[in-house]
Amino acid sequence: MGVVALICGCSPLQSEFMGPVSEPDASGSTTAGGGAETSLGSMGGGAETMSSGPGSTMGSAGDAMTMDGGTQTADDSTTGPAPSYPATCQEVLTDDPSAQDGAYTLYIGGDPRQPWTVHCEDMLVGPREYLALPAGPGANFSQYTAGGFVRGTNVRTEFERVRIDPVTLNVEIDDLEFSASTGQLAHGGATVTARPFAVAMCCDDIDSGIARIDLTSTPFVVGVTFCQEGAAEQGGAVEQNGGRIVNITGGGLCGWSAPNNPCPSSNPFSGTGETALQLVYAP
Repeated sequence: MGVVALICGCSPLQSEFMGPVSEPDASGSTTAGGGAETSLGSMGGGAETMSSGPGSTMGSAGDAMTMDGGTQTADDSTTGPAPSYPATCQEVLTDDPSAQDGAYTLYIGGDPRQPWTVHCEDMLVGPREYLALPAGPGANFSQYTAGGFVRGTNVRTEFERVRIDPVTLNVEIDDLEFSASTGQLAHGGATVTARPFAVAMCCDDIDSGIARIDLTSTPFVVGVTFCQEGAAEQGGAVEQNGGRIVNITGGGLCGWSAPNNPCPSSNPFSGTGETALQLVYAP
């Protein structure tokens, strides 16, 4: 047994565990207990390795934990805050209390697949949402055409932005915050100097009242029909580009065309708040 220990570098106890060693054969191979010893460090067929060098693994071959910053199976990384998809200007302000009036990206229903650009107004006192429209004279306007039973000049209101509810996508047609008007006429005892959005009106017994909606720079289309109301009402609405543009005519004695949401039941002067223009998200 002492000879065996000298040959393999093992202690007498280890040599006894390994079993009797036969004499080397002609090829120089030595077997322990009749089995072929292929790995001196193998015990009962295991594959466990032990090393303290850089980058070496500790434990069994199935482990992936390293000692020097290599790949780890245990994820000890930290993640940042979840991305925010605000649906309203109020949510923008909640995410960033320092947010000022200006353009932001909102997401309908908080859905990251449905973004749109909004102008947030009055962020310091009570956020309101406005949809920016294509610029230029004649792009988005409403007109009450003078003549017939009314005296004065054509009243035309041009719109740069319209107020929109970011949840329902209803446009408040009576909001004139970002508009400019010209002309003046007398309707009965009322003086008319401005018009609601998307309404055409006149009192000359024809449909000379005109209006236009242009949403080509937005991801929205008009999602409502147009009604004619008043005395001897006339007119209609012609859609283009899948409802992204609508040209409106209206008139009578006196009569008008307006969004049927609901149809205005009386002379649609600015400020009634009765009717809204429904939009649909269609990028």
